[in-house]
Amino acid sequence: MEATNNPGAGRVRTALVANGSMFATTVLRTLIEASSIDLKLLILSRESNITHGAGSGNPPIPPVRVTGSGTMVDLARDNCIGVAAYNGGSALTTASFEEPFDFILVACCAEWIAPEIAALAKHACLNLHPSLLSRYRGPEPIFWQLKAGETNTGISLHHIEVRMDSGPVVAMHRVAYPSGASADELDQLLARAGASLFIQAIARWRDSNFELPVVQQDESMASQQSYADDQDFLVPVTWSAQRAFNFIRGVRGGPFTITNGTHRLLVDRAMRLESDGEPGCPYYMDGNQAVIGFKDGTLHLRCCK
Repeated sequence: MEATNNPGAGRVRTALVANGSMFATTVLRTLIEASSIDLKLLILSRESNITHGAGSGNPPIPPVRVTGSGTMVDLARDNCIGVAAYNGGSALTTASFEEPFDFILVACCAEWIAPEIAALAKHACLNLHPSLLSRYRGPEPIFWQLKAGETNTGISLHHIEVRMDSGPVVAMHRVAYPSGASADELDQLLARAGASLFIQAIARWRDSNFELPVVQQDESMASQQSYADDQDFLVPVTWSAQRAFNFIRGVRGGPFTITNGTHRLLVDRAMRLESDGEPGCPYYMDGNQAVIGFKDGTLHLRCCK
């Protein structure tokens, strides 16, 4: 389909900028299924499936593999979507884009999107961010929300500006954290919600003289965090059992250090939550599992080998 000066005609030509994460893959699958979206190009960043474990800081970004099987690349090519990759620099190059797009959508990309690249979108360059902006800006919003004990999260669709995650918001959707959801489950939940936000925003854009909402973020409520480090994987037994369970189950990386102020125990997985017990660390060991009392309940945890 050729680009057209009439944005209401045909499907909306779109490029997706993403990494190889579960979040990005789910966005890709959802857009492929949307009849209103003509997804023309997948641009893969260099940071493919990064896991930020304890002590990782901000790790080097490995080169993405754009050939092979069982990847986003295969999914794109199976659906006649072009594939490009970053050139290894800090920004995309114009060579990555061989044709104009109505929209560029960014999902899970820690690379800086240069203004001249964003400008290649005829109408808007938008980002999906898994928090309710302006809170929890930065590269690991789910980690910091779970660590803070948030029981609700959300997904924000916003315009890209020079400052990361600070552009005007097009739409938001609130999502409750399921108890004990894994990192992959949270990624899929939020990615489906985010891709649906984009699809709905395109429908509204067509129905409103081709204008997107522009709602400035509330800077008085803004917060921003960076990558997690060793101390951020500390889990005190004064937390509620639900908070500790959600955190250990829902973030990637670790190991996690359980502490009561004097004793420490390294664990890598939360197996089960029970709503009883007294704070302590640990009070029962069974092979490589520890049963630990938190503020209002008990967790069965797998100890590190």
